Amino acid sequence: MKNKLYPLIFKPILKERVWGGSQLVDEFHKIDLEENAQDEDNRLDLKHIGESWEIADIYEDQSEVVNGFLAGNRINEIIETYFGSIVGDNIFDHYGVMFPLLIKFLNIEDKISVQSHPDDSIALERYYALGKDELWYVMDAKPGSKIYIGLKRDITAEEFYYKCKDGTIIEVLNEFEPKKGDSFYIKAGTIHSAKGSLLLTEIQQSSDITFRLYDWGRENNPATARDMHLEEAIDCVDLNKYRVEDNYISAADGGYKLVEDRHFIANKVSVDMRYHIETDSITSFIIYICTDGKVEISSTSTDEKYTISKGECVLIPSEVYDVTFDAIGGKAELIEVYMPQILEKKDEYINEDVSEDISPEIEKRCSCNDEDHDHHHHHSGCTCGCEDDEEDDECDELIQW
Repeated sequence: MKNKLYPLIFKPILKERVWGGSQLVDEFHKIDLEENAQDEDNRLDLKHIGESWEIADIYEDQSEVVNGFLAGNRINEIIETYFGSIVGDNIFDHYGVMFPLLIKFLNIEDKISVQSHPDDSIALERYYALGKDELWYVMDAKPGSKIYIGLKRDITAEEFYYKCKDGTIIEVLNEFEPKKGDSFYIKAGTIHSAKGSLLLTEIQQSSDITFRLYDWGRENNPATARDMHLEEAIDCVDLNKYRVEDNYISAADGGYKLVEDRHFIANKVSVDMRYHIETDSITSFIIYICTDGKVEISSTSTDEKYTISKGECVLIPSEVYDVTFDAIGGKAELIEVYMPQILEKKDEYINEDVSEDISPEIEKRCSCNDEDHDHHHHHSGCTCGCEDDEEDDECDELIQW
């Protein structure tokens, strides 16, 4: 008999970025300083840590449990053992052992590239991967910081191309002065960027494919140039005017619902003393991200209690019936994330039940016997036995911001 599951906390995975800062290390203590200093092969530059991957299942980047009897196990291993008990039967039926979301914190202290991400159909066709819809939630923003999202007006592909080439693309993007508590929903294909000093929560599909369109002039200096993907992205960027009213929620507007998308649902939860939820109405796992304060977590599934503070998160497995959050030292704020039920729909042409989700197609189209087959799918969800070292370098060039 398997042990009962409980709220799971994971070890963060840090990523260096040219635009990153030190807040994730200095304020949130995301790394063991002594361990990093002794790791000569993989030592990180702690002054340029741009991302902390809190719950991740991207190729070799597998989050590791740090609490309870599952401590030391990676996320793909616990899904392989507990199946739908972790992610929910409906989610497991469509994604298999691949965890479908990626949860990050971003510390921006410079300019991130002007970029976009592919949708599911493009990602599947070209890279055997998921697309990338995402939500940015502002945890902190210093004066002078900017977020750029979506176009102010419709533009042609030709105008878009030349504006990226000459650096004037910024002129046609919506510019926001972000405040703590603002949220921005960024659909695949939406052009976006940011600069200044920002701490963001990022909730997204489990994908790390980015098209870098303009890099604030870095691309023109051999010392700072990074791979660019303008030509590759031009047919999958949204060139229509961005509907600000549908995708931006200011902190002043308040509200509970941040986004309700077919890939994930995100709600803002204010914990005034206590927040209790019975999870039977939700068919997937639930993730709680602490964006302010500190909470103690308890559940009838375990006698143990756990705590998370600002800049930390917890995964509630699907089989855990209830969970309670008690604010420590006053109020706290959480973002609650889960997935909607994936419904089967009838195909009008072949009259067979097919899923809206692409993950089974990722597995189905994998063929290790085809020497010309480029492996761009997510291997933790692959059942063919192929190895990570067969990955084509073309995809690797796309995943660095």
